[in-house]
Amino acid sequence: MMIPASKEEGKLIKKRYAVFNHDGSLEELKGFEIKRRGELKLIKVFQAEVFDKFLEGDTLEGVYEAVGRVANKWLDMLETRGKFLTDEDLVDYISEATTMSKSLEEYGDRKSCATTCAKRLGDFIGGDLVKDKGVKAQYVIANKPVGAPTSDRAIPVSIFQAEPAVARSFLREWMKDSPGGDSSEVPDMRELVDWDYYFTRLASTIQKIICIPAALQHVKNPCPRVTHPDWLHKMVRDKDDTFKQRKLADLFGALAAKNPNIRMLDDSSGDGGGEATPGKGAGPGDNGGEMDMEDAGGSGGGGGSLIGKP
Repeated sequence: MMIPASKEEGKLIKKRYAVFNHDGSLEELKGFEIKRRGELKLIKVFQAEVFDKFLEGDTLEGVYEAVGRVANKWLDMLETRGKFLTDEDLVDYISEATTMSKSLEEYGDRKSCATTCAKRLGDFIGGDLVKDKGVKAQYVIANKPVGAPTSDRAIPVSIFQAEPAVARSFLREWMKDSPGGDSSEVPDMRELVDWDYYFTRLASTIQKIICIPAALQHVKNPCPRVTHPDWLHKMVRDKDDTFKQRKLADLFGALAAKNPNIRMLDDSSGDGGGEATPGKGAGPGDNGGEMDMEDAGGSGGGGGSLIGKP
């Protein structure tokens, strides 16, 4: 079974898991975006590829190296702005499509990416076509207007198939800025897309499935471009801190486990819990064979003793 981690400290993700059979086939998949309608195809394809990789590798590090390769491949695609993809394939990966269950009027003033896209489709291709329910709103998120909510930056994909003058006119209105490039050509979608938005969307999924679980299992982050949350940094740092002050009981507990003649006080004894205590007799020979902690290193004049005698 593979269970993702929450991005919030101290919380668990419920009803989300992948269960594999011993032959490597996927028995059950619950709660992931791959099964969600309207989700980015980019995330769906990433998840479809990554689950099988959890069965690769002979070590824990090998497993995370395998799943990390899948994640890094899709991060590379975003960082290169789909350089090796056709426009059609890129739109297929990063656009979202929503079929409106109501007419646009029924949504009223409610704002969402889908309603913004539907309204802009009405401006672009005619209001009569978006009056009825069932309108398909397919859009990408633009990088302008700068600082505007995501719902205000949804642009219908169909605008990039319009005549250059028409496309530029509407894009100038929607983005509050003139698109660059040759005015006789349709603006390049790659220059208008908010790549940081899509990187954040993908990184969120990678964090939950790969990065946080790896860190909690003391495995180096296989996707360094996806940073850990602040709380996780602190948790890992505390666990790996070699200079962290240790309790006296922890230090002597390891020795006591190796030498049954060493007695440790119980925490509930009220005598300073977890500290070594001398026997009732005057020396090692007077306490029933039990050894005081200060005598653990030998009976000679203090050389090699854990605690020096006054």
